Amino acid sequence: MSEPEGEQRRPFPAPIRIEGFFAWTWRLFSACFLRLISVFLGGVGLATLLHFGVLLVIVVVFDLEGTVEGYALSLASQILLWTVIGTLLTAIAAVVFAEHAGGRRAGADTGWRQLRPFLGHVVVSGLYVSMPLLVLVLFLGPIAQYLVVPAVLGPPVLVQAIVWERREFRDAATRAKNLLAGSWLRVVAALLVLALAPALLQGLLNGIAAAFLPEAEDLDLATSIWSVLILMVTMAPVWLFTAAAGTVAYLELRARSEQLDHAALAAEAETRLLPTREAPSPG
Repeated sequence: MSEPEGEQRRPFPAPIRIEGFFAWTWRLFSACFLRLISVFLGGVGLATLLHFGVLLVIVVVFDLEGTVEGYALSLASQILLWTVIGTLLTAIAAVVFAEHAGGRRAGADTGWRQLRPFLGHVVVSGLYVSMPLLVLVLFLGPIAQYLVVPAVLGPPVLVQAIVWERREFRDAATRAKNLLAGSWLRVVAALLVLALAPALLQGLLNGIAAAFLPEAEDLDLATSIWSVLILMVTMAPVWLFTAAAGTVAYLELRARSEQLDHAALAAEAETRLLPTREAPSPG
């Protein structure tokens, strides 16, 4: 989708209309894809394997297979793992995307170095959204997992404020609230639209793949590994695309409220070369 003519000629960040929002998400996603996709594949694989481990405990240790309690524990662990790990991935990607928008090339290692001193605050931001997300999924059913993909990746503006502006959780939460004032509905609607199509495509691909896999009772180790690989390949690009959308939302909000432009973002990127201070643990 192309940007409006007026937005094609000006660098980002800048206040943009919805067409520009889509175009810049794709632009960041495609430009940084090769630098980040391996990290997202690993993160999705880790979340999936940890969830499988929880399922084994539920079935073998607690003998809750087929029970309501077993289903609830499985769903809760899945949401918790996806949210926390997805939020960490988003935090790493946030630095790479913002650096790219500011005219600097950065890799996942740069994102991790900037994330590490604020690791506890990023994890808390993931936990912060996991509880209401779990309630939403329990009420709306599995379809809610696709409708709230941005939430699975953590509150995008909150995570950006932590890792890019080097803020602690409480300060970042206030910052995110101020940035979203008057724009919350517009940003959430844009993120949902951007996340829904790839998430549904992922569901379709998973459904096609499942048709060629054996029934659950016939699964062996090789088939289980194949299932994890399919999930990684279909889910990782969706998470990465949504992380790019979160970065565009954050930078666009700052452009509206602070007149943040390309030059100012580049200057911020330059200051990030200075040693990062250690952040106290949240609490």
